[in-house]
Amino acid sequence: MKKTLCILLTLVLLAVTCACKPPRINENVADPNKTPLYVAIGDNGVGTEFLYNLEKAYEAYNPEVDVVINQRDSELSNGLEYIKTATEDIIYVNSEFTFTQYGNYVLDLTDMTASKAYDENGAYVGMGNGTKSLQDKMMYYENGFNLVNQGTKEDPGFLGLPWFSAIYGLWYDMDLFDTENLYDLPEYTGFDGVANTGDEYFGPDGKEGTYDDGLTATWEDMKALLQVMKEKGIVPFTFSGMHSWMRNFWLDVILMNYEGMSDYTLCYTFDGTDSDFGEINADNGYLLKQQEGKKATLMVAEKIAKDKLYSTPSLYTTQTHLQAQIDFLRSTTTDSPGAFLIDGSWWEYEANDEFERMENISKEFARGTRRFGYFPIPRFVGTEGLKDQINTQQYINSISNFMIAANAKTKVKDVVEDFLLFSHSEENLINFTKTTNLFCLYEYDMSKDLDSLTPLAQSVYDLMRDENVVIYFSGKDALTMNGYTATQAQNCLRAKNNTFFENWDFLTKVGNMNYMDAIRDMAFDDENELTAATWFEGLGEACSKSTWDTYFG
Repeated sequence: MKKTLCILLTLVLLAVTCACKPPRINENVADPNKTPLYVAIGDNGVGTEFLYNLEKAYEAYNPEVDVVINQRDSELSNGLEYIKTATEDIIYVNSEFTFTQYGNYVLDLTDMTASKAYDENGAYVGMGNGTKSLQDKMMYYENGFNLVNQGTKEDPGFLGLPWFSAIYGLWYDMDLFDTENLYDLPEYTGFDGVANTGDEYFGPDGKEGTYDDGLTATWEDMKALLQVMKEKGIVPFTFSGMHSWMRNFWLDVILMNYEGMSDYTLCYTFDGTDSDFGEINADNGYLLKQQEGKKATLMVAEKIAKDKLYSTPSLYTTQTHLQAQIDFLRSTTTDSPGAFLIDGSWWEYEANDEFERMENISKEFARGTRRFGYFPIPRFVGTEGLKDQINTQQYINSISNFMIAANAKTKVKDVVEDFLLFSHSEENLINFTKTTNLFCLYEYDMSKDLDSLTPLAQSVYDLMRDENVVIYFSGKDALTMNGYTATQAQNCLRAKNNTFFENWDFLTKVGNMNYMDAIRDMAFDDENELTAATWFEGLGEACSKSTWDTYFG
């Protein structure tokens, strides 16, 4: 049956590929009888449907304005750099909130964000006419507020606005887990490593009745799950072969969960006390290359690589993230279904075309019908050669470097501010999430609209509100968890030395060779020279005291 479905899928895909789409009407010409507002958007995994919906809503609200949307995928691929030559008034872009070289090119939005423009229900009522400001809405996610604040806590400043946030990590096929009976495996022993003591199926948070019940509590349980998958012919991991950062980002999530927030952020500030090495400063920061958590991440990488627990295309440098999504989705029609995808929570919407193609074969393959969920990081307890993990908090990574910026050269400043405030009303924030299944870093209530979201998006919504989960930012942005503003985070030691720290996390020296892509390099290591042990030892070689002193001594 599965082979028949696979053949049908191929035929449908060929038909779609060969079909010709009619040319799109040129929408880049503004109505000469109206005030034009030009908006640019790049390829951020959310498409443009939400923006065209917003265009219609705003033009109905303000008929004197013509919103003109320009797709600028290639131009915005370098992030905020485009603002230097942009002709648009507003840009939606994937970029860090670093404005050192862009201050003269972006419009200062501080006064706009401070204006009381919303009523108590979050509806937009015009600047100065409400009881809530956009800053009030942003403060609902205080860490997000800190992330974009270019001023101080007492006197905040905003040169750009947060847009949406995405959970990054491991996504599992919940339908597969059901049909293959992969929950509550009898091999699980829980945190104490002893079967039949009551905690086997509580998940990594150690609590009964929460989102992770039935999933692996520890890395030892995870290894048992991977073995069962292998015996059943299930392919555990699928990921992009082209983008090494994607698999390394997930390894970074493992590092955070092992080390905990305090030790993790030391790798950016180099100022504080590490649980393994004691006081850390700019003189001895090289010690952090061998934090115990890095050993844990390498054990995971070695297991995936050496046991070949990945789909074959996942190691091809030609496999993009989009192709990995297709690989993962189509695998359910084969005799080797995929269990996990490494990606951000945007992946489901990004893969919408593939869902539609597969839906033509069977309604069971439709987006929203197939069920996917976030797979939490197991704790490392009872793992040979590794200290038991002390941190008990489940940290989930949020990628939040998606921003909205306004052009300082705009000739329609009032319209820009009106449009931006309008777009962040309760209704429009809800509509954004209903369209993209992604969430914005502002206060708004989705509780009445959850049925319109896919199971994956509903699981993310639950995670964002789970008292057993802490949503954190990656890299130096994690410093906002410690109360840093964006400006303070940009001045930390690691942010000041980008060249030295570019490959800090995984750069190792084994023999006379340098390596930095743990999963892929270990997988292609025919001589078995690259293991978790040799890689970990090589981390110290790659960044010795003498190397560190060259830069900071």
